[in-house]
Amino acid sequence: HTVQKIIKPHIQLAARHDNVCVEPSWVSILGLKAMLRRLGPDKMMFSSDMPENLPYGVALVLISIVLLMNSLSIALRMYLRGKKKW
Repeated sequence: HTVQKIIKPHIQLAARHDNVCVEPSWVSILGLKAMLRRLGPDKMMFSSDMPENLPYGVALVLISIVLLMNSLSIALRMYLRGKKKW
């Protein structure tokens, strides 16, 4: 459970260990961007924690960002693999 006030240690911990993910329900948009830049979407878990904590619209945008990032990475990987000559 990542909290905005102590976001850096959580990002560092998740970056060091493969089995640690971050859950940003109490993090600002800037903190979320920092997490995505450093860790990537595969290390992110999304939950609302409480219905009033994360409005539906924000949750929808965040999930859309993760799905878009995953789709782009899959497309890039397929493109680069297609360019390989074995």
